[in-house]
Amino acid sequence: MIYDVLPVNNYQGNNSATTFDFDFYIEDGSQLKVYYFDENSVKTLLTENLDYSINEVKNTNGSYITFPLAGSDYEILKENERISLELSLPISQDTQYNNSSLLNLEALEYSLDYLTRLIQIYARKIELCVKVEECSENTPEELMNTINQQSLSATNNANSAQAALSSVIQIKSSIDSIYNYILSNHEKFDEIDTLVTKTNQLEQDLLTKADTDLSNLTDGISNVICTSKPGETSTASSNSPVVMVENYTKGNSWYRVYSDGWCEQGGIIPNPLKVSFGVTLIKNFANINYSVFAVTSGSDATNCHCPNILSKTVGQFVAISNYLAYPNRTIEWHAYGYVI
Repeated sequence: MIYDVLPVNNYQGNNSATTFDFDFYIEDGSQLKVYYFDENSVKTLLTENLDYSINEVKNTNGSYITFPLAGSDYEILKENERISLELSLPISQDTQYNNSSLLNLEALEYSLDYLTRLIQIYARKIELCVKVEECSENTPEELMNTINQQSLSATNNANSAQAALSSVIQIKSSIDSIYNYILSNHEKFDEIDTLVTKTNQLEQDLLTKADTDLSNLTDGISNVICTSKPGETSTASSNSPVVMVENYTKGNSWYRVYSDGWCEQGGIIPNPLKVSFGVTLIKNFANINYSVFAVTSGSDATNCHCPNILSKTVGQFVAISNYLAYPNRTIEWHAYGYVI
């Protein structure tokens, strides 16, 4: 007889356990499949007597395995790792029923037990499947594609909303600073007061439209700050302006990045000692469709040709100059393009 049990046992690691029970009957080791899942849920089939050993077979109540074995490539199961013990049977009928006046009850019991174990396996597999109602217009595959597409769209909307909200809060902070300065030096600024009130209301509206992880922030925020790269049609407008979201300066180097991904950067190269020289960009561009302008300056600049650009990558360009005999010169460069 076969008891009503699940044909699978799953375990989460705890950095100490090395034995794992299974509750179902197996005749030999070939009827037990043991799978290891790493921290990224990547599934690997383990090998008997190399990675694990089975304590006992042909026990109605099951038995247990020992994992890992000495010499295995695996270590004791960690908290972010899992192991699954699954009953696996070939779909076949190997018992021959000969014509006889006597019924072989033992052979009949074995066949019925085998069928019951197969049913348990496939009942479990069906339970784990994505299901649709009868008369549904969608197949399970179409349903999963729809769910995956909606999940990706929600993630993209949440990321855009997070960036836009950060920009609005930054603008609001700047307006607050200006407002406080004006109030300390003047008496009446009704128009500015109205602007600050509206900005405060905008911030509150945005905060009420989002939970902690911004997963349900509405698409309306896209009308506040332009965060989309333009094409043949402008993505910016008076209602959705492009604003600076990042700036930097150190020594002779600098850059500015705007909310739609536009970037301006530049620097100075003092007295280059080679005819050709490479310049590493401060910010990588999205592709090589950016513009570079370079000029010479200094007391020897009149004796030199302007540099020419030989090649470009997203993170560097190579220029060529001349007249190494004139050391009193520098190269000033600017680069413009999109970083998204």
